[in-house]
Amino acid sequence: MISSRTPIAAVIDTNAPHAMDTSYSWRVAAVTLVMASLGFGAITAVPVLLKPIAAEWGRSVAEIATVHSATLLGAGVSSLWIGRLHDPFGFFPLAVTASVANGLGLKLASTASDLVHFALAFGVLVGACGQGVLFSPLTAAVSQWSLAVGIGQND
Repeated sequence: MISSRTPIAAVIDTNAPHAMDTSYSWRVAAVTLVMASLGFGAITAVPVLLKPIAAEWGRSVAEIATVHSATLLGAGVSSLWIGRLHDPFGFFPLAVTASVANGLGLKLASTASDLVHFALAFGVLVGACGQGVLFSPLTAAVSQWSLAVGIGQND
């Protein structure tokens, strides 16, 4: 019986040839890197532009930083339940939803006229519906390939 304490080497036969040891596994890793980079770029737009946004709106840096906090909180909370949606729907619909949410959230944030709308656009759309939905399935998808490739390369 396999438990959470079972060593990974006992679960995967490291001497067996893996179908995952192909160029496809590297393509999965490359696409995952691009998607994660774009998603992470969206979520870190606020801290990168913190001072210019604060100066533009005449707000303190601390007030603008709360937007990034709301974004990370939204991403963290939604990541907790997104795995349950991954099982019945698969990765592709979630990735499309997250990509649309990221784009819409960035568009709405760029046209926001006050801090509340800006925080909602980033916290809900970019954080919860974008990064929170995208990051967990991406991590799960690439780990299925990278783990087998990494263990299979021991010899």
